[in-house]
Amino acid sequence: MKDKIELTQLLSTWQDERKELDLIGKHYQNEFLKQIAKKMRLSIDEIYFVHLKEIREFFRTGRIPSKKMIKSRMDLCVHVADIPLTEDVLFEGKDAEDIIEAFESIADEKELKGTIASYGKEKIIKGEVNVILNPAKSDFRKGQILVTTMTRPEFVPLMHHAKAIITDEGGVTTHAGIVSRELGIACIVGVRSATKLLKTGDKIEINMKTGEIRKI
Repeated sequence: MKDKIELTQLLSTWQDERKELDLIGKHYQNEFLKQIAKKMRLSIDEIYFVHLKEIREFFRTGRIPSKKMIKSRMDLCVHVADIPLTEDVLFEGKDAEDIIEAFESIADEKELKGTIASYGKEKIIKGEVNVILNPAKSDFRKGQILVTTMTRPEFVPLMHHAKAIITDEGGVTTHAGIVSRELGIACIVGVRSATKLLKTGDKIEINMKTGEIRKI
């Protein structure tokens, strides 16, 4: 038991260090993109929707994607890539709509499942979903099920009032898992696509034995 506790502490430290380095990397990546945007005479919001191949093309030929095409992508686009990254394709307009529609129709037939980070007090939990991406602009009500990508310290006031918590990312040692156990609230992490497949107002049922989530 002592060895397991020490290993858990070590894994938690490693996870925090990995997260710190990941955030530092993203900061400098964003600074790099700002410089590229300046050279391409685009805003930082627009450069996010320029494909890597188009950036390479710009540095080879000076060609810049049209503002109209970038605006179309900002309205709706789908980026499909494999892991490790050997090929990726960017869809926009009607093609993107068709892909999203097909994905949602398949997803509606399947149950979501994640890792149980905190069991809470009930074996089966039923409630109303509220998808919150920005806690500063939330309309979260006490007793709702909080669904987000991953929690941060600013989510804690909402977590205090949640019936349960569901996150796309993370494991049992992430912020959501640790805080939910302290609060005695049920928490499912690592669901991956919860924020995409669940919508505010959906009624769901969570099986706290299996980590399965289904719409009711």
